[in-house]
Amino acid sequence: MKRNYIILLLCFVCKTSFAQSDGQLDSMFGINGVCLSNFQTGALNFSSMELDYQQNIIMASVNKAIKFNNHGLRDTTFGNHGIFEFNFGFENNICKSVLVQNNGRIILGGSSATTSPFGGGELQVSITRLLNNGIIDSTFGNNGKFEFNPFPDRCSGLTMALQSDGKIIVAGGYYSTTLGSAIYAMRITSDGALDLSFGNNGIFMYVYPPNTTNVITCCAIQPDDKILLGVYTSLGSPSNFVFGLIRLTSIGSFDPDFAGNGFVKTDIPMQPIDVPNALKIQADGKILLGGKTKNNNLMAICRYNTNGTLDSSFAEHGIDTLNISLDDDIINDLIVLQDGKILLVGSTASNACVIRLNSNGTIDHTFNSDGIITFGNSMGEYFIKAILMTPTKLLAGGMIKDGNQYFQLGVAAYDFNLFSGIEDAGGMQEAASIYPNPSRNSIQFKQAPVSFNMSVCDLTGKLLAQKQMQASESYDVSTLQEGLYFIKLQTTEATQVIKFLKQ
Repeated sequence: MKRNYIILLLCFVCKTSFAQSDGQLDSMFGINGVCLSNFQTGALNFSSMELDYQQNIIMASVNKAIKFNNHGLRDTTFGNHGIFEFNFGFENNICKSVLVQNNGRIILGGSSATTSPFGGGELQVSITRLLNNGIIDSTFGNNGKFEFNPFPDRCSGLTMALQSDGKIIVAGGYYSTTLGSAIYAMRITSDGALDLSFGNNGIFMYVYPPNTTNVITCCAIQPDDKILLGVYTSLGSPSNFVFGLIRLTSIGSFDPDFAGNGFVKTDIPMQPIDVPNALKIQADGKILLGGKTKNNNLMAICRYNTNGTLDSSFAEHGIDTLNISLDDDIINDLIVLQDGKILLVGSTASNACVIRLNSNGTIDHTFNSDGIITFGNSMGEYFIKAILMTPTKLLAGGMIKDGNQYFQLGVAAYDFNLFSGIEDAGGMQEAASIYPNPSRNSIQFKQAPVSFNMSVCDLTGKLLAQKQMQASESYDVSTLQEGLYFIKLQTTEATQVIKFLKQ
C-alpha cells in the first residue's frame, strides 16, 4: 500500500506554485500525454467521448467504441480487447453520440439501415446500451437496442442528451417524400422505450418550408428539463446560413418564453455561412453557442440571455469571432469553468487547439501567454470533444495521427490551472511546502507566511475546510478520506496551492 502511494505522489507532484505555464501535456497519461485507438488502418472518424463513473474514457467512431482507463491505457476487459463494434442489424451503422447514465450504462446513438442498403432501405434512429464491460445490456429496449423510424423514410440520430431523471433526448433530421425535410427531437425512457408523454406521441417535429435548411448539430438540457437545440439554419435565402437556437418545453413543444416563438436565428456579421457545433449552459443560465463561419473561416461564439436575446455584455453585442490562423478555424466544443472563463477546443488550419476566453469573451492572455495551446504538427488533426477529468486536467478528444501518419481516435490530457478557487495570485516570496506529505494524521508548513488563511479542496473543487493558521501550527487531516487534495495558502498579497496526499 505504501509503495502505491509513493507512485501516486510522484504522478501528481505534491508541491505546486501554480505560477507555471498552463497547458502542459500530462506525461503520466497514455504515452507522453496522449492515448490512441491504434486501429490497424486508422479510424474513420471521431464521433464523441464521455467519462464513466470511474473516470474511464469511452470514445466512439463511426462503427466502433473503445475504452481507456483513467491513465490513458486500453481497457482490454471492455468488449473485444477494449473495443465494441456496432452491429445494429444491417449495414450503414453510424454512431454519432455517446452518453453514460448514472448507473454506469453506456448509451451509443446514431442510425442504421432499416433493410439491406442494396435493397433500397432507409435510415432509422438506432440506439444501443452497453454494460460497463462493453457487453450489450439486454434489459434496454428490445434486447439492448432501440430502433425507430416513425416517418417512415430517412431518419437519423445526430445528437443526444440526458435529462435529470435519466430519460434520453435524441435529436436529428428526417426526410419524407410526403412531408419534405424536417428536424425532430424524441424522448426515450431510461430503459429504452419511446416516452409518449413528450411532443406528439413521443416526438417533436418541425417541418420547415421548401427551399430552406435546418440541421440539428448539438443539444443540451437545462436544469428545468427544457431542451436546447443548436441548429444550422437558413435565413433570407437558401444560401445564407446562420446560427440557430431552439428551446423546447419539457413536454416537447416550442417554448414561447424563448425569443417569442422558441426559435432564434443569429447572423454572424459579414459571414454568409455560419455553422454551430457546440452548446453549453452557464451556471447563471446564459447559453453559449460556438462553431465556425465559412467565409473568412473564423471561429464564432454567441452568448444568449435566458430569454433568447443576445447578451450585450459578451464580446461585440453578444457575438465573438476569432481569427487564429487566418484560415479554417473551428470551435467543436466548449467548457464553462467555475470562474466563468470559457475553454474552446477545435482546430486551426494546421493544428488541433485549445483556447481560453475570459468570461466577457475576450482571449485570456494569462493562458499560456497568448490564450491558445496548439497540438501536434500534422495538418488535419482536430479536437472535437472536451471534458474536465479533474479541476486541473482537461481531456481533449479528436482525430490524432499516429507514428505512421494514420488518423486514430485520440485523447490528449492537459494539466491546467482551471479551478479559480485555487488560482495563483502572485506567488509567495518563498515557496511553502507541506510535511509530511503524504500524511495520515497531521501536517505542518515550511517557509509559510507568519499568518495565512488555509483552504482544503477536493479534486472536484469542493471546499472542505477553511481556517486561519499560524506558521507554527499543525493541521489535523485524520478525518479526511484517502486521496489527493488541494491545500491553498492565502494572504492579502499572494496565494499558493500545494497538492497533498492523504494516506
